[in-house]
Amino acid sequence: MQSPPESRSYFYKPNKKNVNYELIKSDMEECGFENIGFVNMPDNKYVESQICMLEKGYKNRAFKKGVCSDLYFGRYCSTKQILD
Repeated sequence: MQSPPESRSYFYKPNKKNVNYELIKSDMEECGFENIGFVNMPDNKYVESQICMLEKGYKNRAFKKGVCSDLYFGRYCSTKQILD
């Protein structure tokens, strides 16, 4: 059985071919992600961290339209964040 990919592998910056994983890791830590390898944190904190990464210019492969567009996680977003 294959282990799941590290959380940082989901983040990328559009129009940039190679973003250093160390930079992604550093940005994730700055945004409040507690464990870069496997994220296990309260949902509201997870959403805050995802939004922080979006504000840094990242996209997430798991949330094509952003975490606030997700049916489950969207409940933790403000109305403004959902509309953006």
